[in-house]
Amino acid sequence: WLSSYLDRQFKKAGKGACTVDDLQEEWFLQPHSDCDGCAPIYFGFYPFDLGNADDFLQNPASVKPVFNEKGPYMYRRNVVRVNPQLDGDLVTFKSYNQWSFDESMSTGAETDMLTKIDLGYLAVTTSTGGELNFIDSLLTSLMALRGQAFDASLVPNVAKMNVMKLINGINSWDPATMLASVAEL
Repeated sequence: WLSSYLDRQFKKAGKGACTVDDLQEEWFLQPHSDCDGCAPIYFGFYPFDLGNADDFLQNPASVKPVFNEKGPYMYRRNVVRVNPQLDGDLVTFKSYNQWSFDESMSTGAETDMLTKIDLGYLAVTTSTGGELNFIDSLLTSLMALRGQAFDASLVPNVAKMNVMKLINGINSWDPATMLASVAEL
C-alpha cells in the first residue's frame, strides 16, 4: 500500500523518484494529518455498559444483566514517521501512532464511567458452580500447596474480602505477591 501511495504522490508532483527532500514533506511524515492529500483515519468504539450493575451484582442468580450500548467514542489516528532514510530505492523510517479523542464526533465524554463484566472470571466462576464454590476450590488448592488444610466454613467470610485483590495477587506470578495475598486469609 505504501509504495503505491508514494508512487502516486511522486507522479502527482511530477517526479520520477523519491528524493531526500521528499521525505521531509508533511504528506510523508504525517500522512493522516490535515495536509492537502492527507487522509484522516477515525476509529469508533461502541462499548457495552452494565446498566443495572448494583442490582445484578447483589442478586446475580435472580437479576438478568441489562446491557446498554454506548458510543460512539471517536478517536483519530495520526501516524507520525520519524528519521526517514533513503538508501538507493529503499526508504526506511520509524513510525508511531498518536490517538486523539474527538469529542465533536462522539456521543459521550472520554471520562465516562462504564461498568463491564470480566467474562473470563464469570466463565470460571460459573463452571465451578458460583463464586463461593470457586473460592472454596481455589483456596483448597492453594492451602494444599502450602501443606495446610482449608476450612471450607470460612468461604463466606473470605467472599466478603476483596476477592479480586486475592485473585490478582495469585495471578501475578510474583511469589511474594502470591504469598502475601494468601497470607491475608
